[in-house]
Amino acid sequence: MQGWQGQDDKAKFSEVAQRARNDGLREITEHGEPRIEVLPKTECERLVKPLPPLVELFRSSPLKEWDSESDLCLERDDSPTRDVRR
Repeated sequence: MQGWQGQDDKAKFSEVAQRARNDGLREITEHGEPRIEVLPKTECERLVKPLPPLVELFRSSPLKEWDSESDLCLERDDSPTRDVRR
């Protein structure tokens, strides 16, 4: 990722935007410190894309056809986990 000086970006914003579209993330600095990130719209949309509702995630799960009765033992072990003094 290449850094850019803030004063340069004001004059070269078109170039910064084009480089972000072509090369990805661009960093703009102020006084040598990173302050702003410029990234292509497609990358931004990917990052802020809303997640599907939880019910949809369960419905699309590869485990939805799993038969828990035969594939998974859910019996509880009643043995104490540690010695208890009374």
